[in-house]
Formats: sequence, C-alpha cells, structure tokens
Amino acid sequence: MENVISDDDFMELNEILRENPKAMELYFEFMSTCSSLYRELGETISEPCHRSPEEPNDMQSLWLALAEEERTAATVHIPKPKEEPPRLTVQLQEVAKPERKISKFSIFSVAVSLAAVLLLVAYVRLVPVPKPIVGVLTDSHNARWADTASSIAVGDHLQSGYMDLQSGFAEMTFDNGAKVIIEGPAQFELESEGEIFLQKGKISCVVPPRAIGFTVGTPAATVVDFGTEFGVVVQESGRTETHVFRGQVELRTGPDALVFDDSRRLGAGQGSTVDENENLLQRRFRARANEFIRNELIPYEIAVRKSNPFAYWRFDTSEKAVFQDILMNKFQPCELHGNIKIVPGPELGNSKTSGAVQLDGQNSYVYVPKAGERKEVGREMNRNYSYSFWVRPDVIRAQDLITITNSGAAQYRHIGLDNDGRFSFFTYYFKNQKRRSEFTGNAIFQPGQWYHVVVTGTWSKSMQSQVCLYVNGQKDAEKLVHSTYSPKFYGHFYIGSVPEEGKVEGIHSFDGTITEVVEYSRTLTPQEVREIYSSVQY
Repeated sequence: MENVISDDDFMELNEILRENPKAMELYFEFMSTCSSLYRELGETISEPCHRSPEEPNDMQSLWLALAEEERTAATVHIPKPKEEPPRLTVQLQEVAKPERKISKFSIFSVAVSLAAVLLLVAYVRLVPVPKPIVGVLTDSHNARWADTASSIAVGDHLQSGYMDLQSGFAEMTFDNGAKVIIEGPAQFELESEGEIFLQKGKISCVVPPRAIGFTVGTPAATVVDFGTEFGVVVQESGRTETHVFRGQVELRTGPDALVFDDSRRLGAGQGSTVDENENLLQRRFRARANEFIRNELIPYEIAVRKSNPFAYWRFDTSEKAVFQDILMNKFQPCELHGNIKIVPGPELGNSKTSGAVQLDGQNSYVYVPKAGERKEVGREMNRNYSYSFWVRPDVIRAQDLITITNSGAAQYRHIGLDNDGRFSFFTYYFKNQKRRSEFTGNAIFQPGQWYHVVVTGTWSKSMQSQVCLYVNGQKDAEKLVHSTYSPKFYGHFYIGSVPEEGKVEGIHSFDGTITEVVEYSRTLTPQEVREIYSSVQY
C-alpha cells in the first residue's frame, strides 16, 4: 500500500480493520500473499505502482501474476480421499411374542417317540446279541445236558458259550475242521472255532493241518496243537493230563496260551501233567490211548471201552486184511493165512457197522502173536479172563472160532461150535492130544445170522475155573472145569483155525465171518454182558 493509499483512505482502512474482524482477517491474508509474491518475484513487483487511468490497477496485476504462475507451475497430484461406506442405522423394535399353543397331536407324537426309544433301549438290554457260530454237533451217544432247555440235536450249529455234559458222549466238529469227542461228565466252554476251554472232564481231539494251532485250555494249563491227535483229562482240582497219540503238541502252564512260565513239547506216545498249582511235573509217562474214544461214536465200541478191556481188535474195511487195535488206534501186527476177505460186519448201533474177516473154512485163519502182552497199557492177562466177539457161521459143523495158546503150544483153549451148531468150549493138550474141560451150550446157532458171544472164566486156587457162556447178552451155560491155565504165558491168538500141527481131530476151520474181538483180564459180570449187547439197539 506504500505510496498508493492516501492518508484519509488509510485512516478509513484502520477504522474498518478495527471494527470488522472479518476485514482484519482478509487484510492479514492479503498482506501475507503480497509478502510471498515479493519473495518469489523480486524486482517484478518491487517498484511502486504508478498507474495511469489506462493501466490496470495493482489487484489486476496481482491476478495476472497468479494466473501466469498457475499456467507454468508443475502438475501436483492430490490423493483422493477414501470414501467411507455408508453406515446403516438399525433401529430395534421390541416385538411382542405370540402366544404358542401345543396341540394334542404334538403331545401324542412326543409320547410315541419316547416310548419307541424306551422300547429300543429295553430290547438292547434284555435281548442278547447272537453269539458267533463255532461248529456243529456231528454225533452224540446217550448225551444228557445239564440244562434241558438248551439240549441240542445232531446237526445243530454250536454257538460260543458254556456247556455242561452230564453224561454220555458228544462229537463236535469246529468250523476250522478240528473234531473233538467229549465224554461226560464234562464242563466246557466253546470260545471260538479254534479254541475250547475244558473246566473238567475228558476230551479227545483230531486236528487236520488247516486247523494247526487248535487250543484246549484248562484251569491250570493250555495245550496248543501242531497238527495231531491228542487227549486231555482235567480233574475237579484243575490238574491236567495230556496224552499225545500222533504228531506233536505243546503243553504250557497256566490258562493263557500266550502268557506262561513253563512249557514242554510232547510227541506221539508221550504224556505229561500240570498240577492244580500250574506246576509242570518233570515225569513224563506213556500216553494211555485206550482211555479215550477217538475215531467215531459207535455205541457198541463205547460200551466195550467202558468195560475196561485188555485188548480190542477190529478188521478195517479201508484196506484189505488189516487188523486194527481199537484201544491203541493202530494196526495190530498179525499173520494172514489162506483165503481171507474183508466184508462189512454187524450193525453196532446208530446204523454204524465195522469191518469183519470172512474165512472160507479151508484152513484160513488170522494169527496174532503175543496178544496177551500189552506193553502199551503196562499190564498182562491174569488168571481171570473174558472173551467177546461177533460171529456169523455160513455152515453148521464142528469148527474153531477162536483159539488161545501159550508160547510153547502145550495147551490150546478152543472156543467154537459143535456139529449141532451149539456153542462149545474145551482145552486141548497138544503133547498127549487130549481134550479136557469140555462142555457145550444150549443155544443152537443158525447159518447166516449174527451172534454176540461172550466167554468168561473165574479161576480158583483148587486149579478149577468157573466158565460161563453168553449168547446175545443172555447166559447160555456154565460149568466148573479143571484148569491149569496160566494166562501169563498165554499170548498167541488164532481166529478161525490153528496151524496144522495144532489141529484137533474132527474140528474144522471156521466157515463164516467174525469181528469185534475183545479180550479182558477179568471176569465180566452178567450185567456188563447185557449192557454191551444192548448197546447195538437191535
């Protein structure tokens, strides 16, 4: 404003600035702008502005300078401010809850659903889950179970669980192929297709190769099979005996097959014991195969075994001319002479038959050496004896059935038929060719018919024996006869005839069929004879 404004104008300007704060603010802003321009432009605006009426005034010059500066200035980029999203305003209003009405149908639906849930829970708790099938009952004989409601029939499937066989025999075949025969009384539990727990009783097992590892557990021991045949006996106390007939097993202490303190590998013919305290006894023993039912449940065979025989022989139909030792389950060494055929024998109960030897009556016979010695069972024949067999004559004449002699052939005991078809018994002394102690029965045999025959002898100190003859379970005749018989030296057994040097004049070789030859080292009672015969259930 210097040299431009007059004094009066200056005084008026001061008055305006004093009274008007807005004007003071504009004046201050104007002067600041002029100062900034002066610093930037220097001489351009340093001279006082002496304008003529035609020249533009100072304000016009100022705006012209500003316009020129704006035109030549560099472009300045000003960042665009971020736009904030619009805010939503939510106004909450309290809404009145409608009154809810519960229908009768809803109440009924809830009640039905609750009843269904309760019924399902009760079913799960009260109805047991079906137990797995482990095998089949393949045979039985006079089996009586403790719980009659759970009695099973042959052919029924067997579930895992506890069973109590009070008496009789039961044959079970597991799904893995293992077959067991259990003799009552026995308590046991079927645990799986490869394991049975025998609480007490007697069991025999036949295990094929595909079932190797089959296990019999007891309260004191565990028997693990390695593809074999064996038997186990468990006493009331838990004491366990293991008998191996074929192959091998491992006997382990304790009821757990995987956790045990001691074990022993047993082979064929060996036996061992674990006592009730789970101690493996050091002493081994010879397996007593004769104490077990091993092959199949033939009622007659079961009855014979129960009578504790000394020896039991049968002719096997699977191979020609073999003499099977039933008690030891092996083939008895024997000699076959003449024309011999193996044919089916009599029915022995439950429609089961055995093999039989057919002799042609032309000096054909079977010779069993040392039949009176049974090292396997550790005993010999004593002075009391019994013989049992089945016979079917094809012709009726005087003929030999069975002859027993000592090793020196000094005496022959003949059991046969006379010319009338009656049962006959006598002792023949070879050296002087004399027949003594001879007597005959009363029943008359018919050709082509099977007969069950038993001969018993009870020795007395007076060198005499009471001999009884039984036919089909009934006593046919008896007689007290002279006897110098010393059974200890009698072990040779002839079936059908004897060698030529031992023949008795007038006695022919047997013409017919014979089987199931049993020898006892004691006298059978009449009751035992009846029970053995009645087992065939004719």
